[in-house]
Amino acid sequence: HSTQVYPALTRKSCSDIERQLFAMPCRLGGLGIPNPVNTASSAYQDSVRITELLVKKIMNKDFTLTREDIRGVNGMKNAVTQCKNAVLQKSYQDLMKTLPDHLQHLTVLNSEKGASCWLTSLPLQTYGFYLNKQAFVDAICLRYGWRIENMALVCVCGKPNTVNHALTCNRGGYVIRRHNE
Repeated sequence: HSTQVYPALTRKSCSDIERQLFAMPCRLGGLGIPNPVNTASSAYQDSVRITELLVKKIMNKDFTLTREDIRGVNGMKNAVTQCKNAVLQKSYQDLMKTLPDHLQHLTVLNSEKGASCWLTSLPLQTYGFYLNKQAFVDAICLRYGWRIENMALVCVCGKPNTVNHALTCNRGGYVIRRHNE
């Protein structure tokens, strides 16, 4: 249920617009967590279309697959994928019109090539592709421009402690930590 899943991932309640954004694929600035209520019907129809030829063969007790059969199934898969991509692009464009300006900008940045690979990579600790829960939540906060939990409101230098300030302040920020890593 979206009222439980997203708060568990983000540690904040999410608006309907944010939920729609999170349902978008990672490559379009979302989290790739679709709402099954919205996608179940079309996923079922797509499955029926793709497997129609195979079902007919099974119903006719024809258990041989020719290259032509495989090409037919692959052609249907490609057609379904193209249709899904067109629907996704339309949904993305419609959603972008409803997002606040700052979230539109972040979504465009999050849609850049490679910007979402950390969300779609296998979490292999051996290769450093693992984030603990707090690091994941912090990364989601950075992705969507939210305030990071438990971050001091004021920096040691006396200025407001925004993420940008924390990354650039020579006195109280993370500059020295990044340098030492």
